[in-house]
Amino acid sequence: MANVLIGPPTYNLAKALAKRLRPLVEKSERMLKNPSNFVDRLRGISLEEGDILVSFDVKSMFTSLPQDLLKQAVLSKVEGSEEFRDNEKLSTEELVRLVNLCLDSTFFRFREKVYHQRIGTPMGSPISVVLAEMAMQEFEEETLAAAPVALKTWMRYVDDVFVIMKEGEVNCFLNFLNGRNEDIQFEMEREVEVQLSFLDVLVARCGHSMTTGVYRKDTHTDRLLDYESCHPVEHKKSVVKTLWSRGELERRKETPGEGLCGQRVKDTEEKENKTGVVYDIGCGNCGTRYIGETGKKLPTRVKEHQRAVNRKDGSSAIFRHYQEEQHEMNWDNVGLRVQNHFIGVL
Repeated sequence: MANVLIGPPTYNLAKALAKRLRPLVEKSERMLKNPSNFVDRLRGISLEEGDILVSFDVKSMFTSLPQDLLKQAVLSKVEGSEEFRDNEKLSTEELVRLVNLCLDSTFFRFREKVYHQRIGTPMGSPISVVLAEMAMQEFEEETLAAAPVALKTWMRYVDDVFVIMKEGEVNCFLNFLNGRNEDIQFEMEREVEVQLSFLDVLVARCGHSMTTGVYRKDTHTDRLLDYESCHPVEHKKSVVKTLWSRGELERRKETPGEGLCGQRVKDTEEKENKTGVVYDIGCGNCGTRYIGETGKKLPTRVKEHQRAVNRKDGSSAIFRHYQEEQHEMNWDNVGLRVQNHFIGVL
């Protein structure tokens, strides 16, 4: 028999508390709101020699967070915000007692036995996401203050963390993270061939900057929920939201960038016959490179760029570079890169 969650009598209370407490977690500088927010925050970050892109993922975060940490995080957040306390009718003690009630009121049935959840955030409760965010903010503030290595960036979305740091310090930092709390354990993923996927974004090092694009798993089929299916309407809404989010990433324009973006791939077939490729066109007078993606054959796309320059198309980034700098692109040496979903240079 599958495990069955027994609806807690505190559901409406948890919903009201989540609404009251949510403003306490929305001002964190390290918290990411969505993939587009992540891409925006990558802008302006300059990479140095020896930097590496790494992601950390908390194992089973919602079911592993100790409730003592959850309670302490609520107390710290409330006591640390004078503005919140001035506008809140309930006292700090009353808020903490109500949160404790929600944490202590989750039961589920498994194989005809009833269990009381005592570890992790309440399953199926509206307050779980807010409590988990509070606990992770509390954990990361203390952890980063005591970190034995310097991090260039730490950006977190729920239980996923994107970090830029020195390559030789990665293992040391992972051991440090996992030694902070036995209930909060991290898994790590390093960049592969200068690329790392994070959320719905594919990030790649590009000289001293980074390129971003939509990340799709190898098993991606473009199959979506049928609107006429019996799935809950919230699931159908989430499909639209996801498509909108990915559309925002796709919408970003290709622009010239400075520096060589990674290594060119070795062609296993004639590059003239490839479709769905990422390519670069270098300027013949300076170090600027135009990074583009096309579903067409490469020579076809290059001719389109050349025609855009000849007709002085102001929407063409290559023509704008020619117009502003009076530089010619090196059309005879167009580079072919990995076949993925890069969009443009940040």
